[in-house]
Amino acid sequence: MTTPDGVKVSNKFAAPLDGSQFDMGVTLGTGSFGRVRFATHKATNTYWAIKILKKAEIIRLQQVEHMLSEKSILLWQPPFCDDDPMGIYQQILSGKLNFPRFFDRNAKGLIKRMLTADLTKRYGCLKNGVEDIKKHKFFTGINWEDLLARKGAAPIIPRVGTANDTSNFDPYPDSMEDAIVPVYNGKDPFAEF
Repeated sequence: MTTPDGVKVSNKFAAPLDGSQFDMGVTLGTGSFGRVRFATHKATNTYWAIKILKKAEIIRLQQVEHMLSEKSILLWQPPFCDDDPMGIYQQILSGKLNFPRFFDRNAKGLIKRMLTADLTKRYGCLKNGVEDIKKHKFFTGINWEDLLARKGAAPIIPRVGTANDTSNFDPYPDSMEDAIVPVYNGKDPFAEF
């Protein structure tokens, strides 16, 4: 397989990669289950975005299926895969979407209904609009009125000591780069847009 920038890759590495093979850089982003860091592979000097996960938190919050889906994409097993970009486009246009074995049946059904090419059959575009999506089996047990009214217990309630408590966030150094600030010259930048 070839990446968009023309690098030949395989979904199988000759040897497993580990953190010692990379020079870690700045944090690119954080999420509920970890963070993504910029890294340079020491042997090849190629750039990577490495996701560092909190396995115990993923298991505790029962997000294993979600992470397995993400893993299949990260391991070069995306739903549309071909050595030639035109092959990928053809797969997308064919409307055939492959799901991993472990993918939830109701989630798969909902995704297929929302990605249907025929607008007269696509969820969200039908007579009932978003109600078709909300009433799908995948969302069984969701009380949409209570959710909108913010009633009920939140799935995660963080412990905080003060209004400025940041202990629920991972500490990481700020980027060393200065933010780019646009210069205002008195003219509307979108006047001719």
